[in-house]
Amino acid sequence: MTDQDQGLPPLTDLRSITRGESACLRTKVDIVDEHDRHAWLIWGAAQISKQGRGAGGRWRIEGRLAEGVTDFEHDAPYAVRLPVIGLALDDIGVLGHVAHFVAWIDPSDEEGFCVPDPGYDPISDPRSTRCTDPRCENKGHIIVPERNFVPPPNPRLWRQVAGRQVAIIVGLDWERVERIAAGHASASTASAAKKRSRR
Repeated sequence: MTDQDQGLPPLTDLRSITRGESACLRTKVDIVDEHDRHAWLIWGAAQISKQGRGAGGRWRIEGRLAEGVTDFEHDAPYAVRLPVIGLALDDIGVLGHVAHFVAWIDPSDEEGFCVPDPGYDPISDPRSTRCTDPRCENKGHIIVPERNFVPPPNPRLWRQVAGRQVAIIVGLDWERVERIAAGHASASTASAAKKRSRR
């Protein structure tokens, strides 16, 4: 039985359009379903901010679009904005510079639930333009279309997941770090072998 058969949303992978991917940063959100976890969202660097005052409360987990991408006002737009409640470290806590959280999708914030469906990519939108402002320090950067500062609210998806428990992992993507390190080691070994063969 697939996740969709169980009424769960498909995986939305935003790593290619978000900040932090080149620095091996990863944010992963899984839906917790009794004894199982279902991969739901993945992107690069995360911002986690408390909304309002008081203990516990409401939180917002966000990922910005890639470095250098702006909206028409030259502000850094978001690829995802996920409102949650009850955010806390889980039993693992922080391990190897990776933080493990548990939370619940805020069942009272349909308007703030700006989570896109798979395939969301305002950077590749044909209405995106290149900056031509002579005062801009980063000439030629991408400006996403108007009304793309955050993805639009997604009431259909919100109804599907509102109130559900999620597991959130934020930090280094150690698998990617190890792949890059192995690639550098292989390149260094090949380069050293090549130098030895020239002697």
